[in-house]
Amino acid sequence: MVRLSVISLLTGFSNQAQSAGNNQAQGAGNNQAQGAGNNQAQGAGNNQAQGAGNNQAQGAGNNQAQGAGNNQAQGAGNNQAQGAGNNQAQGAGNNQAQGAGNNQAQGAGNNQAQGAGNNQAQGAGNNQAQGAGNNQAQGAGNNQAQGAGNNQAQGAGNNQAQGAGNNQAQGAGNNQAQGAGNNQAQGAKNQGLGAKNQAAGAGASNQGQGAGNRADGVRAGAGA
Repeated sequence: MVRLSVISLLTGFSNQAQSAGNNQAQGAGNNQAQGAGNNQAQGAGNNQAQGAGNNQAQGAGNNQAQGAGNNQAQGAGNNQAQGAGNNQAQGAGNNQAQGAGNNQAQGAGNNQAQGAGNNQAQGAGNNQAQGAGNNQAQGAGNNQAQGAGNNQAQGAGNNQAQGAGNNQAQGAGNNQAQGAGNNQAQGAKNQGLGAKNQAAGAGASNQGQGAGNRADGVRAGAGA
């Protein structure tokens, strides 16, 4: 049951695992791991270093698949503009450290360090799939504009630390599915969405699995 809930969380949001269209792992069109079109597939430990004023313009349906421990270093003032229907699938234990005026929506395990002046423009239906344990550090003045229907799926223990004046411009129907123990310093609207989806998060399933392991340990001790 726990494994099924985790798999359903990971494969949700426009079918990141396997599906046709703009999908993460496998599928036709602009896909991350396998597929034609504008794809960026990154393994573990890949580094993207960007100076100030660098621009990344992405059309609709572009996918960015990142393995665990991938690093994206960007200058200050970076902008991440996302259209409608963008999906961000995040694992457990993700950290989001934001300075003043910075905006973030990130995944677990991968590292995205952004400075000032870099621009990441993404069209509608773009997918960013990140592995577990990824870190996204953003400087001051970074902007992440998200359109309607954007999805942020976060596992348990994800942290979103935001400084003063951080901007999260999200359209209607944005979803933030977070497991247990996730921290959000956001508006009242997004907090309500986070509380709604916490019951279905991977964190709650993992907590249940952990409790089962503790019970096994007690039985083993009593048997011994």
